[in-house]
Amino acid sequence: MGAATVLFLLSLAVYTCSQTGVEAQGPVYTVELLMVMDKRAYDAWYAKTPGSSEGERYKATVKRITEFLSAVVTGINTLYESVHKYGLALDVRLKKIHILRHDLWEKKDLRFGYDDQIPTLKAIDKFYNWSWKARDTLGTFDHAMLVTGYNVIDPNDPRKLTTGVAYKGVMCKYGSVSVVENTFTYQMIDTAAHELGHSLGSHHDGENNYCDNNLGYVMSSRTEINSTYRWSFSPCSSEAIKHNIAELNGINANCLVKTATNPTPGKELGAMLSADEQCRMIMGPEAFFCRDFYDSPESYSKMCASMWCSASQRDSHCQNHIASDGFVCGNNKVCKRGACIPAPKQFPAPVADTCPQGDQPGIVFQNMTCAEVGSKQPWLCYGGFFQRKCCLTCPRIKENVPGCEYGDKEGWCSEAEMKYPYDCYLNEKICCKSCKRYKRPNQPGCDYGDQNIECKTKLSVPIGCYENEALCCETCAEAKSLNNIKCPYGDRSTWCKEKLEVPNGCYLNEELCCGTCGHLANATMTKRIENAPDDKTTATPSATTDKPVDSMGDDVSGCMYGDRYPDWCLKETPYRCYNSTVLEWCCESCAKYENASQIGCEYGNKFKNCDELVYPYACYHPKNADSCCWTCGMYRNASRPDCQYGDKQWWCYKQNVNHKNDKWCHLDKEEGHCCGTCVYLETAIPVLGSKVRSAGLPTPKKTNH
Repeated sequence: MGAATVLFLLSLAVYTCSQTGVEAQGPVYTVELLMVMDKRAYDAWYAKTPGSSEGERYKATVKRITEFLSAVVTGINTLYESVHKYGLALDVRLKKIHILRHDLWEKKDLRFGYDDQIPTLKAIDKFYNWSWKARDTLGTFDHAMLVTGYNVIDPNDPRKLTTGVAYKGVMCKYGSVSVVENTFTYQMIDTAAHELGHSLGSHHDGENNYCDNNLGYVMSSRTEINSTYRWSFSPCSSEAIKHNIAELNGINANCLVKTATNPTPGKELGAMLSADEQCRMIMGPEAFFCRDFYDSPESYSKMCASMWCSASQRDSHCQNHIASDGFVCGNNKVCKRGACIPAPKQFPAPVADTCPQGDQPGIVFQNMTCAEVGSKQPWLCYGGFFQRKCCLTCPRIKENVPGCEYGDKEGWCSEAEMKYPYDCYLNEKICCKSCKRYKRPNQPGCDYGDQNIECKTKLSVPIGCYENEALCCETCAEAKSLNNIKCPYGDRSTWCKEKLEVPNGCYLNEELCCGTCGHLANATMTKRIENAPDDKTTATPSATTDKPVDSMGDDVSGCMYGDRYPDWCLKETPYRCYNSTVLEWCCESCAKYENASQIGCEYGNKFKNCDELVYPYACYHPKNADSCCWTCGMYRNASRPDCQYGDKQWWCYKQNVNHKNDKWCHLDKEEGHCCGTCVYLETAIPVLGSKVRSAGLPTPKKTNH
């Protein structure tokens, strides 16, 4: 606001500013206000008002101007309520609105080189002259205020921020006039109250008084948007106004004590024009209230002090402007003196505390409004950017699905883009809504079937499932045998069907060829070996190598598949069955020869060359008796422990010794070399080698294999 220009010399008494701290008592002083709008300001309003015809547009423009100026007067009265505590009551009433069909100044009056700037002295002088003459036609008034579409310029203000000008201390005189810029916003209320304060007798704070100009009271020389004092008059300005009115009363010249004007309707500017509408009035038809700064009830309360506006959706910047009383700042809450307070009466319809001004109007993204975002691209609501801009639409479309409140999080999740359910394995969180229709209940680990389309076309089923069970879970589930946990998909290699030597090859390739070997297993042939483990103790082939194992060094228990080396076992049994390793390798053959009742000689002779010995006397050698246990057993006579196998020397028979007592036998009685031939006892029975087994070598038992 520009510095007040004192046109009339006034004799002002020196006074001291003090705050009385009492509410206004006594008379209410009423200021009858004539508001005049010049043609340039009218044209600006006309340009912002739609209409189907010139006449209709004119009526609509006048109506909007009337409502706006009425709200300005309401706002002025709100600011002057602050002087009540100094014992002063003021009521500003709008007596008349007059719209000029022409401007008050000529081109020569404008600032040189500019067609929209008028110096403050020219403006106030020209308007004073006009108002003095207008009293004859417009009637009486206490103060005349010109709303101009020109930029009022104070030569002493280098920043060119002046928004109004007035004479000081001239209330109830012809000089009671002021000029304020048409700003379309609450700034005009602040300026109008300030200039009226000059006319009522107030200096700027800090000028001829002790009040701090920087605190931002109404009579500060500049508007401080963020000041908490800007809705009040300072103690100094309040006392100055009170002093000036007292002087008028003293000379019986107070025009404020009587009025015939009705009170101005109490609609506030923020109730008449929303934040979006005020932003458009300030910055153009595409402007809007920047919701980017607000996302909570606490942040929205700040819009009562200042509001942010953007010129258009294409403009990435927002500008700060003075806010208006009357803005809706929450559910049943309105702005009053910079604070968000409960509304005087209940709202017709509730609003959200996080969206009191509704969605951002117009285009918000890629030629879409908030309503179109909600219907076409609801996933944009996941971002805080759109939750603030479309604060009404986003909660409206929000579903009670944690993590999927706005459906899919990307546009490509649609059925046209995501054709296969297996895409959901990697995009379940992003495409939460689309994947829900594919998800299979009660199939953990295979929620969306096969994870690759080639599972149906290129997977070698069932063998390939061993390495691709997780990848091809749906296909493999169809081929899986639930009755065989260790071999759910049969053989792990095609080699098993083509080259495995069955059944003996299964011992070392049982896991690799579990399907083939499983059919060949003969559980009745299983043999427990003392101290041998129940399971394999050596590594077995895996499906990853597809290579069979052929080694005679592995210790594998059991006889599920018969002899491990059938041809070899045919030549080496039964005499080698006493060897534990051979017993394992030739388990089936050894089992056929085994006679468990002959302890120590279960498989007959233990060497192949037992037939080469001279019997029976060779059996007397301990090693021969053990190694050739089967053959010696045929000659053994257990009833003669000292002569089990007859003669102990080969020459007994060669000498053809008589079986009766003769010269040889009595000499041999002590040594017993020819115990089988000689008869030592009369009752003795000659022993020629009685057999205790059937004649011949052991023969295999019949088995079912």
